[in-house]
Amino acid sequence: MSGARTFSGVTATLFGAVLGLSLAIKLAAGAIVEPRESDALNVALKGFLERGGFRAVDLNDGPEPRYLALSPTCRMIVTEVRPQGWNASAVRRLARPEDKIIYVEGGRLERDLSTPLNALAYHAVRFAKTIGIPIRWRPVLAVIAAPGCDVAGLPWDELVPASLKQ
Repeated sequence: MSGARTFSGVTATLFGAVLGLSLAIKLAAGAIVEPRESDALNVALKGFLERGGFRAVDLNDGPEPRYLALSPTCRMIVTEVRPQGWNASAVRRLARPEDKIIYVEGGRLERDLSTPLNALAYHAVRFAKTIGIPIRWRPVLAVIAAPGCDVAGLPWDELVPASLKQ
């Protein structure tokens, strides 16, 4: 029993120290920096789709860039997904039953959204930028594609907003 209490005491002390250090760093650094650069992504995404042979129709109705990408053989909606997964259900509602949803994470195509890993990466980049370490955030995108779209044929790893290139 005393071992469990000791562990609890050590855990609480460690948690308090980490919390205090975190707060001290945030106060010393000033405002928390938002690593997401929606304006830069908006410009980059439109150009990326147009270079890929699509007509890019701006569907932006919120903070995340969103485009309808149209070509003679393909119809896609491409939008940023919050790394915490907050808008994942809204993305699913945009899809028709026959559509497939593919996520672009760090330039790689994924079938499922890796919310815990994306959230961890987001907060690590946010923390690094807050304390002055220049580090690049790669946005997470959802691609809602109609059957027949060659989503894998696009060079998603080249989609990096100019302001994020280092």
